[in-house]
Amino acid sequence: MDTKQLKTFVVLAKEKNYIKASEILNYAPSTLAKHIHALEAEFSTTFVHFRNGAICLTKDGEIFLPYAKEMLKMYDKCEATFKQEHRENKIIVAGGELMLAFSFGSFMHQYQKEIEFASIEVNTICCSRVPEWLEQQECDIGYVQMVNLSECGSAKVTPLFQEKLCVMTSPLHSLANKEEVYLKDFINQSFTFTYSECCFTEHFRNLLLDADIALKSELFLGSVTAVIESCMKEKRLCLVPYVAVDKLKEYGLIPVNWVDAFPIYDCIMTSKQVQPQDELYPIIEASKNYCLQLKKDSKTKDIVLL
Repeated sequence: MDTKQLKTFVVLAKEKNYIKASEILNYAPSTLAKHIHALEAEFSTTFVHFRNGAICLTKDGEIFLPYAKEMLKMYDKCEATFKQEHRENKIIVAGGELMLAFSFGSFMHQYQKEIEFASIEVNTICCSRVPEWLEQQECDIGYVQMVNLSECGSAKVTPLFQEKLCVMTSPLHSLANKEEVYLKDFINQSFTFTYSECCFTEHFRNLLLDADIALKSELFLGSVTAVIESCMKEKRLCLVPYVAVDKLKEYGLIPVNWVDAFPIYDCIMTSKQVQPQDELYPIIEASKNYCLQLKKDSKTKDIVLL
């Protein structure tokens, strides 16, 4: 028994759906099933069964659930204790992979080399989870892309710039060389996304729904690398922030000329308003200066600084 198996069991007990649980935990449904089977084998019983097409807990599953929650609670408490001891002189950063690795990847690498007083730990997660991480003190600062600046919970937001959302695909896709692409052109197309809860993914899917545009298929793979591979091999489409387009071109993807694309915002999130004397102030100011350089770069000159 390990914490991954316990988390799988607790999330599945709540969601009662392998697909939803897999999206939350970022595991394949088959992996979740293996976690449950391993738990059941260890206790020589059955915790989960199907009834009327839905997932339900057995009597033993109901008995085990509070124990599983308590074990995870104790583990989290223990983990937090040791994390706190090792967090001195470390800045923990969390944010979307497209932003941290592709938009701000070079900045993070350079800033780490320049500072002497601290190290940086970078965690790539769905942007929508950053406010929760800040609240639970899992990170010190978040780098996120948002559709609406007001949807940040209790976190404090420092807007950096506005950019447009782009769609990219394989050069062999039918939309790749079309002169102009509109939302209606995505009907019966196949898309690969990172996370369903990603704000711009959710907004895009809602636009399709409102326009009564049905996709042929949707995949949610979490990893940007997996998304790229899916688009190249299967000629699927994906959503990409404007500043990441040139980086993804290196992997073979090309942008389609999506005329009615909507804007998104690149921001920094913190749990409280950062003052000049605070330890996070230098990295925020350095981030702003990096954005000034992005503005001057001919490849990303169309961003709008905020």
